[in-house]
Order: sequence, then structure tokens, then C-alpha cells
Amino acid sequence: MKSCRVSLSVAAARRLSAAGDEEKKMAAGKASEPEEDAPRLSAQESDALARVDSSLFGYQRLHEDGASMKALLVKAVRCYESLILKAEGKVDPEFFCQLGHFNLLLEEYPKALSAYQRYYSLQSDYWKNAAFLYGLGMLYFHYNAFQWAIKAFHEVLYIDPGFSRAKEIHLRLGLMFKVNTDYESSLKHFQLALIDSNHCTLSKAESKYRAAKEAYESLLQTEDLPAQVKAATLQQLGWMHHTVEQLGDKANKDSYAIQCLQKSLEADPNSGQSWYFLGRCYSSIGKVQDAFISYRQSIDKSEASADTWCSIGCVSVRSIRTADVYMKSSSAIVTRTHGLQKGPGSHWAGPNGDRILSSSASADGGPHNQVGLPATTPSEPAVNHLSSPSSTSSPASSSSQTATSGAPHGTSPTKESAALQANGSTATNHHSPDRSSASSPASSPSPRCAAPAAVNGSGGGACSEDSQSPLKLEPLELCIKAALKPSRSSSTVSIYPTSTDVLKACRYAELLWSDEKITFFFMYNVTLIYRNLGKNGLSSSSILLNKCPPPRLPPPPSPPLAKDKLNPPTPSIYLENKRDAFFPPLHQFCTNPSNPVTVIRGLAGALKLDLGLFSTKTLVEANPEHLVEVRTQLCQPADENWDASGLKKQWRCESIRSYTTISTYAQYQASSFQESLRVRRTHTDRRSLQLALDVSRRQKGPLKQVKFGTNIDVSDEKKWKLQLQELGKLPAFARVVSAGNLLSHVGHSILGMNTVQLFMKVPGSRTPGHQEHNNFCAVNINIGPGDCEWFAVPEPYWGVMSEFCEKNNINFLKGSWWPNLEDLYEANVPVYRFIQRPGDLVWLNTGTVHWGQAIGWCNNISWSVGPLTGAQVFSLALCMFLACCVIVVECDVFSITLFCLLRTLKQCQTIKEALVSAGKETVWHRRSRDEPAHYCSICEVEVFNLLFVTSHSYSRKSCVVQCQDCARKASSELDGFVVLQQFRMEDLMQVYDQFSLVSRFI
Repeated sequence: MKSCRVSLSVAAARRLSAAGDEEKKMAAGKASEPEEDAPRLSAQESDALARVDSSLFGYQRLHEDGASMKALLVKAVRCYESLILKAEGKVDPEFFCQLGHFNLLLEEYPKALSAYQRYYSLQSDYWKNAAFLYGLGMLYFHYNAFQWAIKAFHEVLYIDPGFSRAKEIHLRLGLMFKVNTDYESSLKHFQLALIDSNHCTLSKAESKYRAAKEAYESLLQTEDLPAQVKAATLQQLGWMHHTVEQLGDKANKDSYAIQCLQKSLEADPNSGQSWYFLGRCYSSIGKVQDAFISYRQSIDKSEASADTWCSIGCVSVRSIRTADVYMKSSSAIVTRTHGLQKGPGSHWAGPNGDRILSSSASADGGPHNQVGLPATTPSEPAVNHLSSPSSTSSPASSSSQTATSGAPHGTSPTKESAALQANGSTATNHHSPDRSSASSPASSPSPRCAAPAAVNGSGGGACSEDSQSPLKLEPLELCIKAALKPSRSSSTVSIYPTSTDVLKACRYAELLWSDEKITFFFMYNVTLIYRNLGKNGLSSSSILLNKCPPPRLPPPPSPPLAKDKLNPPTPSIYLENKRDAFFPPLHQFCTNPSNPVTVIRGLAGALKLDLGLFSTKTLVEANPEHLVEVRTQLCQPADENWDASGLKKQWRCESIRSYTTISTYAQYQASSFQESLRVRRTHTDRRSLQLALDVSRRQKGPLKQVKFGTNIDVSDEKKWKLQLQELGKLPAFARVVSAGNLLSHVGHSILGMNTVQLFMKVPGSRTPGHQEHNNFCAVNINIGPGDCEWFAVPEPYWGVMSEFCEKNNINFLKGSWWPNLEDLYEANVPVYRFIQRPGDLVWLNTGTVHWGQAIGWCNNISWSVGPLTGAQVFSLALCMFLACCVIVVECDVFSITLFCLLRTLKQCQTIKEALVSAGKETVWHRRSRDEPAHYCSICEVEVFNLLFVTSHSYSRKSCVVQCQDCARKASSELDGFVVLQQFRMEDLMQVYDQFSLVSRFI
């Protein structure tokens, strides 16, 4: 992708140079029209600019050692602006992309965002430009628009896995996922950044401060923390945010610092030091009156503080109180002299209690901070990357600030504005940004955009508006309506919108992505491994075909369903005898894509299944000490989901994991049942019992907890022989092991997928919403004696479900969530809702989103099934097994498998040649029987045939596998790695040659 970017940049520069020559000729013929000469770029300057893109951001220090480059960029911006204005915006889209790069490097963030948006609206295949996506991601990260930054960064990694700034991306993804409380994803990206040996803009000092910040925040999560410790910790955290530059932009840090110090004073109102620090924070943001009040409180708590008196003097200067200045300064001098006579006192100590050698370096006489840096002072205003609306425009573009906006909502309607005009206000509701993290200090929006609530909302008071705020934000709907208004003048064109419009851009950032909802987590492992190798062995080419953009969330089916069809009847089959169970149309009915879920009623009775083998009594007798995973959950109605306080509905499904044994959980299950019987006896008639239940449901407050015994492995044939034999009575399409089940050909056990899992439940036990792993089908049988209630959404609506999870700050694939039915019905999502009784089998079709809750006391058994259809997700190892062992009669299965085999051969051969050219030999390591498929321990991509393991782990015979990309990032020469080869290329080629499609009619 890099070579593509450079060629585009060179072309743009050459076109610009040619346009300059043409401009000279035109100017000669129009001498009668005096006009200010526009800057022109020489051929040498154009060549230098051709090598400039967003990847230099953070590495090209223009303010320190890049004065000449900065001058060139400023000149280039003026030249590009002049040319675009004269051409009335009718230029190659690459001009806008380059303009975005230049402004990003100059830290002109609003202009960079506007230029990138113009490029996006004009360039249909913008997704091929990794530098554009990276620059856009950095802008969103700058504005704390994490939702959009994550999407842009993921696209970069998808189209160009060997991107030169991949380490920068992984670090920022790790930070953003941590803010979003997605710790698993955060850890993954931090690990990917850690193994990358490339340089990074995140310094060790910044890492140190961030580690300290995380340590303080972790301490605050401790239960029953003493008030004194809590106050001191919040004081440290607040002062550190006020003084340490590496923790973010000044305005955002001060906002968080004020929150921490206020909370510290709530825990310890008599801390003069905290009051003093709070005054310093207020003073630095211009809240003079609040600063005076805080300083006065500090004096009341510790009246001999020279620092406080000196700070009051500095604040008085800003308030032009001359007499007060003299009095306060005199008091500071007297106090400090007295302090020198007394020796070092508490007022000279920083928040850690460390002695301050000198406090006269700061402008207001305050102490240095705990890391030896002078504290920020009122007389030194914070550097703000965005000036007020009156000063944002440059001389070259000041005349265009009132013209038509250059963002995607410009003079001509774009696909975003057209969609919004067609859908009206629905689009604004459906694509509103996620505001669930508004109360998180780390996720509060950056005040550098002068829009405190522009990105993540204004909850929690993270960035409160004050008297000096230059802008008053309008509601989101008004912003979008303003964006859709046509220009007053069609004869002029603007490169940038006004600063006010740009500052609102983050508020309606959905416009950039409104019709391009992106998903990055649902990618086939097959495609992830298909990467061409660059000079150093890293993937440098796109893994996509020419007309294949990155995967995106599918839109819901159109037209939307009527409201009276959002509760469709659940497809059900009633069996009377064994013949009905083995009737071939039953299999066809279950696997029909039009039936997302099927309930087979009376299956156990028709097949005479002994469900007693899976009862709690039998399980305790067979294996009482068998391990059980326990989830502690909140007991609540099946169609509702409340937070722990019982006062607010939410999507997040809270649970705490622990472990016990079958016998222990059986005791809990029995005691729960006995308690229910006791309650029923107190209410002699059914009416009084129902009344009591209704009253308990209406009462709001803390909810009762229940324990759910889940993921109990019953795959061991020695322990569970009778149980597994009984399941052999099922029809072939629903069995755990069968010739037509893809999972039976994997070659090893995958717990819960090609093995049986057991679930032990009490009323209220919940299985949160999910799709089955790799979109396989699933079988679930209720053992009884109680019932279960199920909810299911058809596979075509999984994109909508994923969007809801994203809005609620939950990972769709790995998070725990319970949908709000009102949200689904409002979005026209159909929901199947049914009761599963003892002996009923539930068949979940490919991709069906489902969740369920136990109504009574019951056990369930479940496993996955992979029909031989093209709808399943194939791994590389599975394709090899299919080609070797299975007769394939389905055309789509054959095509997918053949393509996978071909690309696998190419990948293995390419890696092999790269290893030979580098002088790296492979070690023969034949694949053993039942050996599972291998996945990279870092990035989780499937690794086939050629396994990269560290020399240390290989010597200890505990091989930790990595893919080549991760191994090369750690060491470009693969020093410290051993490459294991499991198959010979000749054998793989023979498998490919012999694989063929068999006709059904032979």
C-alpha cells in the first residue's frame, strides 16, 4: 500500500506543478486583472512533498528540528488551497488527501479533518489508502472519538497488516479498549505493540506516568478503602493530571484533576493541600472566583502556607486587584521568611510529602510537582491547538470561511446527506455516537476541539462549561440539519468549513460512516492468513481482491417488517414416534435458512431417551467431584435486564465467575428448590402467591443473586460412558459425532463444540446473547424437570445486534449482554420467543443470535453441529481434513475448500522461499494424531504447517506458536526463533491435485 500512496502523491504533486505552469500562462493573458500571486512549488519541493503522509505524524518534530519542513508544509497548504479555490473544488480527490496529511503534520486538526472528509466523500475506494485511514484514526483519537478511531485503525490493519505505524495503532487501540473496559482486547493490542521492535512515539516517561495513573485508579477500586487513603490517592491522581504533560492535553487533564480533587475533599474536607491544588486547577482554567474560594479554604485549614498566599497574589493580578496583590504578595514573603527560620515545613511538600527544593520557579510561587517539573501557572496559558472561531482561519483561507463547507455536507449532496435526507430523524437516532463512557474520566472528550461534550456526551461533569467557553454547542439534530442545508452561494467553494462547523464535526461524526458500518471482528481465519510477504517477510500487500473492501456490518433486511410481524411464531415439529425423528425432511426443515430456530417437541419420548442419566441425582452418583463453572447472576424477569441497583435498564449482563463441584452445586440447587416450596406454603392459595410475586417484581431495589452451573464438560468417555451412549439414539444430523458433521473431522476435541456440555440451573439462570462459535449450528435438549424460555433473532439481523452492543460499549462476540426487547422492536428486529419443555430439542440454525433463561429447576445438554454447507466457517486445518477424508458433493463447499487449499499452498511456498533466502532452516516436526490446530499466541490468527516458536520454548518442549508476522516484528532476522514444518510440500500438492467434486447421482 505504501508504494501506491507514494505514486498517488507524486502524481498529485506533478499535477500541482503543471497547474502552476498553466497558471503562469493564464496570468500573462490576464494582466488587466490584478491578483495576488499564489505560492508555487518547485519540482524539488514537489518531490519532497511526495514522500510526506500521515505516517510521519509524531515523528516529524516541526517545532524543534523541522523548521524547514514546517515552512515547506505551510507553503504547500497555501498552494493547495489556492489551486482548489480557483478550480472551485473540481480537483483530483488526492489533493484533499494530501492537504489532510499536511494539516495533520502542522497540527491543524480541524482543517485536517475537513480535508479528509472531502477526500472520503469524493473517493469511492478510499479504503485502499492506508495513510488516509491512519490519519483519520489519529484525528479521531485526538478528539477522543474512540468509536470512530477504533474503526479507522482496524481498517488500516486489515488492508495493510504490515503498515509502518502498526505499533502506534496497537498502542492506541490498547488504550481505547481499556477506557471502554474491554480488557481482553486491550491486553491483546498491548501485547502486539510490545513485541514490535519498531520505534514508537510513546516515550518511556509517558508509559511511566500512565502506569502510575493506572495504579492509582486500580487502588481506588479496592473495597472498603479507608477514607484517608482514598483522599490521598485522589489528591495524588488529581495533581498528577494537572502537572504531567504526558497524560494528555491540558484542558482535559485539568477537568479530570478537578473531579479527583473534589472527590478527595469529600473524603477529607480538612486537607489544606487538596484545597490549594484545587485552587491551582481553577486558576489555570480562568475560574478566578472558584480559585479564590479554594485558596481561602486552604488558608483556613493551613494558614501559614506561603504557596497559597503567593497564588492568591497571582490570581489577583488577573483580576486587576492591585491592593490585594500587594497584600497577598507581602503575606507570602512574610510567611516564606518565617518558614525559612522554622525550617522545612509541610507547606513545602508535594503531594507525596517530598521536600521541594525551590518553589519560586513557578509563576505563581507554587511548588514543583512530584516529578520535578514546574507546575502550570495562570500566567502561562495552556497551548490550545484550536483557536477561537475568530482566529482559526488563515490569511489564505479567511475569505472562504463563510462559504460552503468543505466537509461531506458540502454544496453537492453526498451519499451520507442523501441518506439522512431520505430517512429524516431516524438516521440521527440510529447512528448516534456511543455515550455510555461519558462519565469515565479517561474517555471525556478533548477540550482542544473547544467542544466539551462533542464526542462522548457531557455526563459526569468531565468538561463543564465555564464563562470563558468560546462556543455554545447545539443539539445533535440541529447540527445535522445545518449540515444538510444547501449553500447560500453556488459560485464559491470552500476548502474548510468555519471553525464552528469543524468543532461540531466530532458531534456528528456518524456522517462519515453512516452508510459504511464496519465490522472487523467477524473475519474468517482463512482470509487472515492469505498475506503476501514483503522484503523483510512482513505482510505488505493487501489481502483483498481488487473490488473487495474491508468487511462491514450487514444492513438489516429491506423493507422493514411491520410491527405486527415482530413476534413471529417459532417453527415447531411434534414427533409421535421414532420414524418421525428419522424422516429425512426433518433435517431439511431444520437446516432451511428461512427457519432460524426450530423446536422439536417430544423428541425424548419418541426416541425413548433416558433423560434420567443427566439428572442431578445421577450426576452426583457418577462424578460428585467433577468441576463446575459457576456464574453468579442477578435474578430478574426474562424480558428485562436491570443493573445491580435495580433502578436502570441496561444491555450489559453482569456475572461473577467461580468454580465448584457437581455435588456442591447439587446441594445449592436442592436448597433453592426447598426455599421456593417454603415460600409457596406461606401463601396457601394461588392468588395470594401470584400477588406476592407481582409485588416483588414491581419493587425497585437491589436484586437477588442466583448461581448458574455452566460449561460442565461431559466428553470423557470413561466417566460419562452411559450418557454418551444414550445420545447415539438421536438422528444422524443431530448427533455429536457423524460423517456429515464438519466438527467430527477436525481431528481433536473442542470443548462445547464437538463435545457435550452440561448446564445445571435454578430459576433466573441466564445464558447471555451470542452466536455459536464460527456460526455453527447448535443442539440443545432440556433434561427437566423445569422449563426454559428462549429468545432468538434471525442471522440477517446480527449486524443490528452488533450495533446495539457497540452503542452500549459491549463486545458483541466476547461480551456478556442481554438485549432490551424495546430497543429491538423499535429497530424493527423480529424476535422468536418460546418455551422449551423437558424432552424438547432446540435446533439453532447458522448465525442465529439467541439468549435464554431458566424458568424452573432444570438441566440442559448442548453441543455444536457443522452441516456440510458453504455457510460454515472453515479453518485451514479443517480444509485439509475435508480434502483427505470426506467425499464432497456440495458445489459451494467444494469451491471454498479448493480455494482455501490453493491459497494455503501459495502461502506455505512463499514463506518457505523467504526462509531459504534468509538462510533460515526448518525443523521437521510431523503433526501427531489428534493434535489441535495452531493459532498465534499473539494475534490469534491460524498458523498452518510452518510454526514459528521461540528457541527457549522449543528447548523446554513447550512450543508457544507464533505466526510469521508476529515473529518478524520481534526479530526481523528471526533470531531466537525455530521454524517447525509439519507437512511436506509434495504431500500438500498431492492432496490438492486429488481433491475433486463427486456427483450426487453416481
